Amino acid sequence: MNRRNSFLALVLAVAPLVAPLAASADEYPNKPIRIVLGFPPGGGTDAVFRAIQVPLEKELRQTLLPDYRPGAGGTLAAERLARAQADGYTLSLVDNGPLTIAPALKQQSYDPLKSFSYISILALGGMGVILTPKQSPIRSVKDLIQQAKEAPGTIGYATSGIGSGPHLVAEMLQMTAGIKLNHIPFKGGAQVMQDIMGGQVPMAFATSASVIALRDSGRFNVLAALGPARMSALPDVPTLQELGIPVNGVVWYALVGPKGLSKPVEARLNAAVQRALQDKSVVEALRVTGYEATYIPNPKMTAQVEGDLKKWDGVARAAQIPKEQ
Repeated sequence: MNRRNSFLALVLAVAPLVAPLAASADEYPNKPIRIVLGFPPGGGTDAVFRAIQVPLEKELRQTLLPDYRPGAGGTLAAERLARAQADGYTLSLVDNGPLTIAPALKQQSYDPLKSFSYISILALGGMGVILTPKQSPIRSVKDLIQQAKEAPGTIGYATSGIGSGPHLVAEMLQMTAGIKLNHIPFKGGAQVMQDIMGGQVPMAFATSASVIALRDSGRFNVLAALGPARMSALPDVPTLQELGIPVNGVVWYALVGPKGLSKPVEARLNAAVQRALQDKSVVEALRVTGYEATYIPNPKMTAQVEGDLKKWDGVARAAQIPKEQ
């Protein structure tokens, strides 16, 4: 066999291997996409996913399969995503907790700035609200501070997990008001709401979506909103700042992939997200759960992560929370 024939034979042998790779970028996605969620159904992450699911499926022309991996404030899901194959078929809809807050409290197996491919922030909102059971004697933030000062460390508060946004805002409130509360971490917002309505926990810092879905139950008191402004879905609930306590927190939700997503796949996902967020049904579905549709792609999203990492690390240090290794 001469050199020319040998070269042609090599090309013919390699072509079947290369062709699918070339086609995969052009045809992505050609199968359902798994979306890893760090909290169980009924919380903020699930609400944002449900709001954007159908319009995003329409844009991508593929099914999005929710894969619930609750626990450890969403970090278990983040760990799973960091280990996933970077082919675009395993993504995560994640809030800022496991990316910017949990790393301030514990050394994680992933690096927020090196382990992921950031696609876009999808929604912004306040960190949530402060709740007590309906029959609780604590019916205002003033009541809370008074009782906490009279009996330091005796009032427990539930959140959706260690390192969640509401957890760190609760720490900020304690520092600012000079009180001491006991943290009771749960695996998700739905469980928090069940125990608040059943009177099993004395207080909770809960996500907006968890609360708004049950606001007409009449089984809890809403003391204050944790964000910088009142929520349109709960217009009668004052912010902590309005009550004279200079504390607030913002939660954001984003679509994230494992490190190493190809540029064509990132571009395809970004374009689909941008169009889906323009859908009026998405805007309204997010609004009624306390969030605003917000498109922040890279590199601005990475800058947001970097800024939030510094912020929450500062909060953890000021609260003298020892970082677990």
